[in-house]
Amino acid sequence: MRWFKKARVFSLVKYKPAMETNNNFTGSIELFFRKYENVYNRQQFKEQATMFAKFLVAAGPQGAACHKNNFFTRMLYAWGLRKWYKKTGLESMKIIAMEQKPISNDYCLIKIHWGAMFEKTMEKLIQFDVSYVVRITGKMEIVMYIAHEDERKSLKALGIID
Repeated sequence: MRWFKKARVFSLVKYKPAMETNNNFTGSIELFFRKYENVYNRQQFKEQATMFAKFLVAAGPQGAACHKNNFFTRMLYAWGLRKWYKKTGLESMKIIAMEQKPISNDYCLIKIHWGAMFEKTMEKLIQFDVSYVVRITGKMEIVMYIAHEDERKSLKALGIID
């Protein structure tokens, strides 16, 4: 039973924080999400879907689901979002703040504090948070996002939807 005291734990890959391995890390993440914001505001949802990985995990207070990002899914995504945001009267989305934390050499956790303008709320900015896990090596892409609030519940409370 004493053999485990002498066991050595080691890693096959030497870990270096992502910030050290990619000097353009912060700037490129910000540019990536500014593009995401711009594409979203132009309602180019098919283009936005290309910013997601081939398989994407979507999570929030209601649970989580894994989606395959293919042509059919992108078409449904675009159709569904247009329908949903027409119903809600979403006018624009804006990044208010962004926090970045490296997870590994290949991935980073990004927390974005968003502001949304709706027809029914007039000039009042509705604020919420979404966290994203982003692959930062190779093609930069979102592999997971986590909504911090229940969007439907929040929109109902604000009188935006019934």
